[in-house]
Amino acid sequence: MLSGAATPREQPARRGLRRSERRGRVMRIRVYGTSLGGRTFTEDGVSVRVSRHGAQVRLKHLLMVGDSLIILNPRNNREATFRVVDQVTDPPGIPYADWGMECLESNENIWDL
Repeated sequence: MLSGAATPREQPARRGLRRSERRGRVMRIRVYGTSLGGRTFTEDGVSVRVSRHGAQVRLKHLLMVGDSLIILNPRNNREATFRVVDQVTDPPGIPYADWGMECLESNENIWDL
């Protein structure tokens, strides 16, 4: 597990809390946030699954549950604020992790769903 990062939870319990179904959709994204060390960052990452209310994204930066980030979809130049809800994966020997995100702006549909 990434040092200082969120602890993964059981996935089946999380599925029951989703307001909309996530769809597998890999696309480039740009993320603006603050790292564990308190420094602002911009990172180009990818979405793994998306829904109107959230996403699973793949990033190299370490995050904390509760962090707020801005995610930009460069295809349509739309952005929204998301909150980190969980670390979904942390593959050993690979320099990234997947993070579960909740969209905090319910009127924004940056994924064109």
